[in-house]
Amino acid sequence: MEWELTFRVAHPSDAELLGRLNFLLIRDEGRRNPMSESELVARMQWLRSDLFAKELLPVNTGISVDALCHNSAGLAFWRSLGFQDYSLSLELE
Repeated sequence: MEWELTFRVAHPSDAELLGRLNFLLIRDEGRRNPMSESELVARMQWLRSDLFAKELLPVNTGISVDALCHNSAGLAFWRSLGFQDYSLSLELE
């Protein structure tokens, strides 16, 4: 499967959708983030500033993403876009 990635600058009206998607991602990945959907939506209110537009990545800037070790679908997705394994974080609870 071949993917084509595009992006656009998020708009303040996207905050609710992005918060919901973030909530679903956290749940699907099995992360331990205790934030509720409404808390994640509120966190997205930073979109109301033009900070993101001012901080867009310069051309040729590297990008790092995190994926949980047990998230095989997520790992496969990022690898299919050309991302390569770089490090592994370990923790002891």
